[in-house]
Amino acid sequence: NYEYCLWQLGTLQILIRSSYHGFCRHVLPNDNTNDEITTCYAKLEYQPQFGCEQITDKEYRLIWFESYLRHGATVLL
Repeated sequence: NYEYCLWQLGTLQILIRSSYHGFCRHVLPNDNTNDEITTCYAKLEYQPQFGCEQITDKEYRLIWFESYLRHGATVLL
């Protein structure tokens, strides 16, 4: 399940290939469906005795950028 997107930066054209992990299908009242692209990220818990593992600012930026390249895919952490 690959998706291709053509980006243009000035005179430069870039073809970006991306993939996503799945989608959620929402059924609307008039029998239409709305598919929401979803991407999953895992963060390992190395020291659970100290509480939940925190996501750093750098990781947030990376997750946001990858989601942006995937047309705003929903991110599950």
